[in-house]
Amino acid sequence: PILEVGNPESIEVHSKLLSEEVVDVRVGQKVIISNWGKKEPLEGEVIKIEPAAKEEVSALGVKEQRVNVHMKITSDKELWQGLGDGYRVEVSVILEELENTKLLPVGALFSSDGKPAIYVYRDKKVHLTPIEIGHQNREYAALKTDLDAGIQVVLYPGSHLQDGDKAKPRKK
Repeated sequence: PILEVGNPESIEVHSKLLSEEVVDVRVGQKVIISNWGKKEPLEGEVIKIEPAAKEEVSALGVKEQRVNVHMKITSDKELWQGLGDGYRVEVSVILEELENTKLLPVGALFSSDGKPAIYVYRDKKVHLTPIEIGHQNREYAALKTDLDAGIQVVLYPGSHLQDGDKAKPRKK
């Protein structure tokens, strides 16, 4: 190109999301823009999702399907006026906002009789506890079952663990 025309007052953020992640993303969803040069994150909104994925090779040499997602910054322009073309930022798309929800690490989840369960640590033993979960991401699952906040659960329980087995927590 001989000339590119742009408006620095109207910056768009483009992010290449993995195709398996973008299936839950919709136009209008909120985004959080971080690591853009200042501590305070910026807010934004998804304005366009391109209809086709493109194959790219990751830094580790893995072939991935990525989809371009376009976002506009909705935070006050005074906060982000130092941003420009080609700057690196990190984005998080807010798929669902949950209030007053207890979260459980997904590493504690396993299947018992085809249903989600966890082992709760209490009285120096582990107790098999069937649960119901809601929305989950790679780190946490929303707990629908009424359990006390702060309970201790077993992370990554092995198949050898049984209800009532004696156990003791590891020190951090």
